[in-house]
Amino acid sequence: MERAECAPAALPDPRDALLHHQCPVLPVPRFGPFAPLAQPGQRMLLASNGLFIEVRTTALYALQRAGQVAPGLALPYGRLQPQLELAYGRLPRTLIEAFMDAARLVAPHELAGALVYDPLAGLLELVLHTSVLAHAQRVEYRLPPLAPQQVVALDLHSHGHGPAFFSEGDNLDDRGMCLAMVVGDLQHARPSVAFRLCLNGLLLPQPHPWQHAPDTGGIDEWRDTGSSPTPAKE
Repeated sequence: MERAECAPAALPDPRDALLHHQCPVLPVPRFGPFAPLAQPGQRMLLASNGLFIEVRTTALYALQRAGQVAPGLALPYGRLQPQLELAYGRLPRTLIEAFMDAARLVAPHELAGALVYDPLAGLLELVLHTSVLAHAQRVEYRLPPLAPQQVVALDLHSHGHGPAFFSEGDNLDDRGMCLAMVVGDLQHARPSVAFRLCLNGLLLPQPHPWQHAPDTGGIDEWRDTGSSPTPAKE
């Protein structure tokens, strides 16, 4: 019995070819070295231990599992381990505490903001969004103009005196490539926090040190372990 040829078929529709070029699907080498994305972009990687999404922006590099391999299915590919690297090294305590201070001033209303990264200057900056409509369950805001090289590294919003969590609306909004954080219970010395990595709709909770912070509300720095005209947060 002759062996069937398994070469990938040509894509007759140029739209499919463009999509595959923008987000290719590649097998992970089993014997040779794995070469991470060197330039900003996204690709899907099929490994023996799952389907992985690989993303590089000017603010982060992420390699995260997006799907499991069925038990017993043996794939002749290499293995991968999840990674998350931040171009700026760490999220600074002073900027996050500055956002919390600003959120306490408007509580119980909500507030939205972001940590914006400038790769040319190598700096993170806290930006507070202009609220168009804000109350205890929702905030609508205007995004300030950013320089071409600037990107949102950490999306921020508060829940005032309510607990921190990501709403269904947040899940629909968080389609970018960045970290996201919600702070709540701001009437207490130690607020509640929800923290996750957003990769084009893949939403992955991430560990954070706030649950271990002292009751003074201090936030420790930690190292590497990320719309409509009026965006809204709930």
